Amino acid sequence: MQKKFRQNLKAFTLLEVLIATAIFAVVMVMTSGIVAQSSGFQTKINVQKDAGEQTRWMADLISNDVRSAGKNLVIQVTSGAFATYPSGVALFKCDKRPPLDKCTAVFDTSPTNPPTDIAAYSGNTLVVRDKTSGAWIYYFDTRTKKAYRGGQTSGSAVLMTQISSNIAVDRNKLFDDSKFAAILNFGGFSPTSPSATGTIKQQSYVLFNIDVKTKNFGSLSPAKRAETSIRSMVTSRNYNN
Repeated sequence: MQKKFRQNLKAFTLLEVLIATAIFAVVMVMTSGIVAQSSGFQTKINVQKDAGEQTRWMADLISNDVRSAGKNLVIQVTSGAFATYPSGVALFKCDKRPPLDKCTAVFDTSPTNPPTDIAAYSGNTLVVRDKTSGAWIYYFDTRTKKAYRGGQTSGSAVLMTQISSNIAVDRNKLFDDSKFAAILNFGGFSPTSPSATGTIKQQSYVLFNIDVKTKNFGSLSPAKRAETSIRSMVTSRNYNN
């Protein structure tokens, strides 16, 4: 009886084992590929989300400051030279290297037909008066490719020569430059005097262009890099009168 039981025992043959192993290997390769692809998609989504949030946050900040600008912004560009901006907004193209003692006012000469070409965004500095006696200053350093937003809370005039020491510091960075690289440009219309330009009761406006991309964009794989841009226009609620 014992002998007959042993004779009825069966096992897999070597060929069956090899076939099963091959099928298992194929299934594992296919599964690992799907998992890797899904992981890559998730990484791409997260990277794109971070870049998009950074871009939108900067755009919202600029828009809110310009819309709520106070009146009669006074700026001292150079020693002894003052200019008043009735709408509370001023745009400049400043020298690349601090101190910023070489700033040229930037504004569109045809305010009734805002430009759409990127060449119109020639400024790198935006000054907006807040509702108190201070001002918010946005400054993009074209040399280091870093953007800043800082406030001046005292004094009757904004001193452009102090931007490099008071504004362009780490605590005022607009974005995390360990994760992103960005470009910030300004254009628009904001004259110093209604009578000088013939634009009485015409609103000032600010054009801004923001490009944000993952740092070291060119050396990263497509799944680990992202780039977003916002180009917009926002008007000041103060009229030049």
